[in-house]
Amino acid sequence: IARPGGHDRTQATDILIYAHVHQPRRFRLPAEPLPPCAPAETLSQAIFDDALNEKYFHQVAESSYYPATEKFRELLDQGFKFAVGFSLSFLEQAQRWDGKLLNRFCDLVKNENVELVAVEPSHSVLSLWDIPRYIQQMLSAAERLEALFGKRPVIADATGMEMLDTIYHALDQVGFKATILDGPSQTLDWRQPSHIYHHGSGKMKMLVCHHDLS
Repeated sequence: IARPGGHDRTQATDILIYAHVHQPRRFRLPAEPLPPCAPAETLSQAIFDDALNEKYFHQVAESSYYPATEKFRELLDQGFKFAVGFSLSFLEQAQRWDGKLLNRFCDLVKNENVELVAVEPSHSVLSLWDIPRYIQQMLSAAERLEALFGKRPVIADATGMEMLDTIYHALDQVGFKATILDGPSQTLDWRQPSHIYHHGSGKMKMLVCHHDLS
């Protein structure tokens, strides 16, 4: 979010920095036949390629997550403030394969200058067809984040920072105070991404991604 200043350009005086941490869980290819009446664990092994997932997790951790957490720690020590959101897909893989990395993120989130954001657990598009289930998923994400980090998130990030009337009211209804959404010019039309919006009678704020600054 940037507050406009001057007549012919935008001068950023207050900026919200948001980092989104997500690690997808890749499917096994070629797919394996699913045995009938198999338990969930067996089905999971047939559907997902965990060897490949673990390989990519470690690659991304070394090239991105570890350098990022180190830099964020340095910046926090200098008074930097930012928000960070975690998908449960990432957290579950971190718990399985890199507890040291997870502890680093936990240490970051404990800092009073870090705002925790609830992210749709697996980056699904569930919100497009099953709002009651979507609400359950977002509440579950908030509860699990609170249990892990000791903070309950009050800001939500729908998959891909999407936003619809139904999604807005669902998140507003269950008590989220703000949501982060994408802000392409074709969607905003004449509106400015530097403005904080509400929708209808809802209380939840909408913080728009500023594409020129991102």
